[in-house]
Amino acid sequence: MGVNDQVGAPAEDRSAERVGPVGPVERVGPVGPVGPVERVGPVGPVVAVVLAGAGARGAYEAGVLSVLLPALEAEGTAPQIFIGTSAGAINAAGFCALSHLGARDASDQVLRFWREIGVRDVLRVPLRGVLTAIWRRSYGGRQDRPSGLVDTGPLAATLGRLIDWRRLHENLRTRDLTLGVVVTACSTRRTSVFVERRTPVPTMSDDERAIDYLGTTVRVDHVMASSALPALFPPIELRHPPGNLDWSLDGGIRLNTPVKPALTLGANRVVVVATSSAAYAPTGKGFQQPPPGIAGGVAQLLHALLVDRMIEDLRTLETKNRRATEEGAGSAYQVIPWIFAGPSISDPDPVGQLVGDVFADMTGLARIVARPLGRWLSRDPQRGEILSYLFFHPAFLDRAIRLGRADAARCLNPDRTPDWHTSESVASVASAHRTPEATEGR
Repeated sequence: MGVNDQVGAPAEDRSAERVGPVGPVERVGPVGPVGPVERVGPVGPVVAVVLAGAGARGAYEAGVLSVLLPALEAEGTAPQIFIGTSAGAINAAGFCALSHLGARDASDQVLRFWREIGVRDVLRVPLRGVLTAIWRRSYGGRQDRPSGLVDTGPLAATLGRLIDWRRLHENLRTRDLTLGVVVTACSTRRTSVFVERRTPVPTMSDDERAIDYLGTTVRVDHVMASSALPALFPPIELRHPPGNLDWSLDGGIRLNTPVKPALTLGANRVVVVATSSAAYAPTGKGFQQPPPGIAGGVAQLLHALLVDRMIEDLRTLETKNRRATEEGAGSAYQVIPWIFAGPSISDPDPVGQLVGDVFADMTGLARIVARPLGRWLSRDPQRGEILSYLFFHPAFLDRAIRLGRADAARCLNPDRTPDWHTSESVASVASAHRTPEATEGR
């Protein structure tokens, strides 16, 4: 089955046996995304916010949502589904935990969280412990080995500043919200989507895309696992479908932008938020620069891993919408309105470029200390892109928020209502150069 058969929404739902959080696994196969999950809640638009993995670039996503969520709420299409990977999972859980406040107040709190976070709130480097483990393994006959280069213990406490877990579960239960957290299961090399909502979630597997779904009570470990960058962060042990314990890593390894799971969970509209463009660079569009070094090679891998599948899924959604429109009432598919909020293709990586801007604007002693790194960044713009995923610097986070707000403004109509798309080309929308109205500083 090709990619054009992997994402889309059949016009009719198919029923499935309801089971508990750990039970018999239903094989979804090629039936389509919304078939095996019974839709619940009010009839009408079921909007899902899909948040890509982004590391420190999650501040950009928070900026986007601070503009889009109030507009959606005002339109009467407030999202009922939040699903994310890595930093996207953090933002998804954060907005669900704050949903009782309303979109604007919730956004203010999430933005405050991102502006106040620092690298010490995310990780620490246990250099002595790592070197000791390597020494023992190499020369002492011991088999202990480092599972990650850094200790992410601080992140668990930091997440508690954003996410009131008791309030999160209460909001999901009483406000008819769905939260999905995407992780990678190490032993099976499959994607696991941990789902919490008021109604039971069938345990099921989509073998076309190697995606497993499990109803659960989302905890800090799920969000930590979704953010566990391979080799850098230690893996987290979780119970994966159909109920087996397994080590878990960053969901972005296999599914960085979970568009299809959003449809599987019942969405009939999607808002996709990412920190990279949803369009490939046009043929012949290049940039005069030296041959790529190590940073350039890593940047290529990151794009292949994190961005290309998102683009293909969105283009598939575009194709299915076109077929549904052309075939009319007898079509096997329904039209899924969508919004993509992210950078345009006009620059190689606008979010990564903010890193270099921060170094260029440093003054005094900070500029002297950071000068070597600033020069290193200036020689290859792709170095900034790589560093941006872990650059928890206040100036960068604030600029990323402001860039996200500006890009989100391009997703609104002149009357500030959301600009939904159905038949338009994803590439043309992603690369549109409309001048957004000024967004107030927040």
